Amino acid sequence: PCPWVGDVVAQELRARPRPREIAGPSHVFGCAISPSGDTVASACKDGSVALWSLTTGEELLRLTYHTGRAYSICFSPDGGHLLSGGEDSTAVLSNSLSGTMVMTIKGHDLPVRSAAFSRGQGPPLIATASYDYTARVWPLMSGPAVAVLRGHDSNLSSVDLSGREGLQAVTGSNDATVRVWDVSESRELHCFEHAHWVWSVRFSPDSRKVLSSSAYHTATLWDLRCGQPAVTLRGHSGWLRQAVFADPLERRVLTSCTDGAVKLWDLRRGTELITLRHSDAVGCCAVSGKVAASGDRIGTVRTWLLPP
Repeated sequence: PCPWVGDVVAQELRARPRPREIAGPSHVFGCAISPSGDTVASACKDGSVALWSLTTGEELLRLTYHTGRAYSICFSPDGGHLLSGGEDSTAVLSNSLSGTMVMTIKGHDLPVRSAAFSRGQGPPLIATASYDYTARVWPLMSGPAVAVLRGHDSNLSSVDLSGREGLQAVTGSNDATVRVWDVSESRELHCFEHAHWVWSVRFSPDSRKVLSSSAYHTATLWDLRCGQPAVTLRGHSGWLRQAVFADPLERRVLTSCTDGAVKLWDLRRGTELITLRHSDAVGCCAVSGKVAASGDRIGTVRTWLLPP
């Protein structure tokens, strides 16, 4: 049987940590924190990717490799590289210290809305998700796609790769589904349905569950062992743009929403721990260690020290 089955209703906020605020150049579509926890990156509407010191708030780098919007940004597991997806239908791999472009990944016909690194054992890979209804998996440094994942009926919004043997991918789409794939065979394993567009997907640290967020104000944890929803988090009043695990033990989840709220949840108890506020719609969030980041529509990136 699935653990933790049931709907979760948000409770009153209990704390409000003081944030550090960074003024970005434009609407922030994506953000990420380095594995070391000392750098935050943002992907913006003006096409730039910016890196900031979490110690001083100083801008370290600004990369302008995309034409049009930069939609997503993530660090490699070792922190040495950045991967961004853009409106120009490309993903760009760059050095996170120097900012030097390493390679441009081309193959999609429409904007790349999301990109992710593989983690764990096996050869390093990259996944991309596009408005062309496909996700693709690529070798890290060169070569054609090793898998093309087809089956969605609308734009893809998010992709992630598992950290276990027998590599899997998960994708989310405006067709309101979450799909899990066997990458080696480009074969669909699971299809989960939301009531509205799916904005983000993420494998749990143990890769046995998937976390997704939707335009229907909810985030859902799906148990891949039984193929059923384990928990649905309810409490936002807008499009829930992103949901991420907030610790490696899968005890907490962070969500960001167009209602201007960022919420930290106790996943096992199914209760809201903290509500953090922006003055406009929040499009992204990220966690590394005890530090969280969130970015909004007016170009603000806020970083938060999460409670123990």
